[in-house]
Amino acid sequence: MAKKNPAAQKQLPEPSQEFMDAVTHASSGVNDCQLCGRTHFITCNGGFDWEDGIQENLMEKARREPDKYIAHSEDSIRWGYIDGKQVVEGCPCNQATRYERLFWRDRHTIQRYYQNKSAKMKSDAEKAAQLSGNVTKSLETLK
Repeated sequence: MAKKNPAAQKQLPEPSQEFMDAVTHASSGVNDCQLCGRTHFITCNGGFDWEDGIQENLMEKARREPDKYIAHSEDSIRWGYIDGKQVVEGCPCNQATRYERLFWRDRHTIQRYYQNKSAKMKSDAEKAAQLSGNVTKSLETLK
């Protein structure tokens, strides 16, 4: 079977800002998007403490491989985790869109799951509290 040419695949649209705001929780001066393998880095200092030569090395790599090493002019790069993988806000792979579409398309199933799961957890906690109360009463009668 022939491999698909990634360049020939249809480009995904960017994920919504609402989705990325929910996913991203940190920022840094350099980070990898584990959904596609690209390395993102800032070109300004932005308070990030670069070790000697690291930023220059990344800038050189970006000149040689501009699709793999992505330079950002912002002070930091926002990132988070989805499906156990790092995802970088603004990555041109837009792979986060696949997750957003899945979550939105199956939102009713996901909502039912959360309702069922939280009801079960509440029931288990109530049973544990009742057992704990029974144990406490039993211990008090033994005193």
